[in-house]
Amino acid sequence: FYQEATTLLRIPGPNIQSLLMVPIMGGQKVLGVFNLINFNGEKKFNPRDIPLAEAIGREAGVAVQNARLFENAHRRAEEAETLRSASNAVTSALEVDRVLNEISENLEKVVPYDSCAIFFKEDDHLQVMAGRGFPNPDKVLGRSFSMNDPLVIESFRDRRVIILEDAQKDSRFQNWGDSGHVRGWMGIPLTARGSVTGFLTVDSRQ
Repeated sequence: FYQEATTLLRIPGPNIQSLLMVPIMGGQKVLGVFNLINFNGEKKFNPRDIPLAEAIGREAGVAVQNARLFENAHRRAEEAETLRSASNAVTSALEVDRVLNEISENLEKVVPYDSCAIFFKEDDHLQVMAGRGFPNPDKVLGRSFSMNDPLVIESFRDRRVIILEDAQKDSRFQNWGDSGHVRGWMGIPLTARGSVTGFLTVDSRQ
């Protein structure tokens, strides 16, 4: 199978009499395998069946690739529409509190998360202005945290998104507030007119 070769086996036993294993090919890449099983002892597979089986394997590979391309295109279209709707909802709000709530609610439609927090930069600290999904919100919402945090410093300095595969295993992660549940973590600098004005964190339990 992994050597892109059809394998013809004859397996004795009360059920399976013969087995034809055919690689599903996508160009030069093996995408999978399908097995043809014969329980009839009077009709066993033979080498003459291999060319047709391989042709079916190639056709199946083309079908799988086309289906994946369509699925990816459909997913991108859905994501673009979701992002457009979310952006419209956010930009249509005028009050700060409503804007922040719209951001946290609509963000989940684009990037699914378990919890998130929006920080505003205030002098030498970050103030949590909004958040969702925390087991104990009172330990997070309205709280202030120091700007002297390795991840914050790095993200603000480089103005880039930082992703941690497992936050609890990363020495830079400070476990602010109620974040013991956080495993996957993403930190996003918020920028306006060329300046970093805040920080957005998105958390996952996985």
